[in-house]
Parts: sequence; structure tokens; C-alpha cells
Amino acid sequence: MPFTSQKFSVANVSLKNVSLKNVSLKNIFGSFNNATGALFREVVTTLTAIINSEEIHATGKIRVYGYIKGLLKIETALTA
Repeated sequence: MPFTSQKFSVANVSLKNVSLKNVSLKNIFGSFNNATGALFREVVTTLTAIINSEEIHATGKIRVYGYIKGLLKIETALTA
């Protein structure tokens, strides 16, 4: 089932449909040198705000840091 929202639409992507893959990656990661409004940027920004929050316990911050590291690895694999 594809992810949809008012702002984003990410479809199921196969290697046969390069155009659809390009659209999905653009929605997730944004354009080269312009990630404004990209879903990935929004997630990482939110997770970073959690890490910087005074209200979150240290254990939660460690988990969030791990999520960010994992997301950055996924970004590298998907865009390579």
C-alpha cells in the first residue's frame, strides 16, 4: 500500500519504472541541493528536535539518535 498524504505521495516502486522511482525519491528526499518540504527532511528535523528537547529522558534521546543514524544509512542506500 503506498504512502499518501496531502503533501506527499510515494508509490510502490519497481526497478522497471524508473520515472516512478524518481518521483518517489524526489518526494522523500527532495531535489538536488533543495530538500525543502521533503518527507525525509521533516522526519530528521523532528527527530533532531526530540534530541534537543529538555523534556525527553536520556534513554529516549539515545533511541532517537539510533533512528537518525539508521535513516541516514537508508538514504545513502536508496539514492546511490
